[in-house]
Amino acid sequence: QPRLDWQMWFADPNDPRNSPWLIDMVHQMLLGKKPVLGLFANKPFDGKKPRYIRAFIYEYHFSKPGELWSRHRWWTQGPPDTYLPTISLEQFGGK
Repeated sequence: QPRLDWQMWFADPNDPRNSPWLIDMVHQMLLGKKPVLGLFANKPFDGKKPRYIRAFIYEYHFSKPGELWSRHRWWTQGPPDTYLPTISLEQFGGK
């Protein structure tokens, strides 16, 4: 499945180290690999290699009926938790 948003469903929500494909993707992003950056809808990082990457995880819940009709939102989003702390290419040995 080439869609990144779909693949993220299969990442371990508690520990990214249990999803080696995700760590490899971050490494490839830090290297500026075009096929990996092409997985994003918009051009991230203005086409340049990022220096750092971090990821947050959000918990979503169905909206209550009143919220659904008044705000036209199906979901409510909790505050973000750090999923992947700030990481740089140096943490991969600079390679």
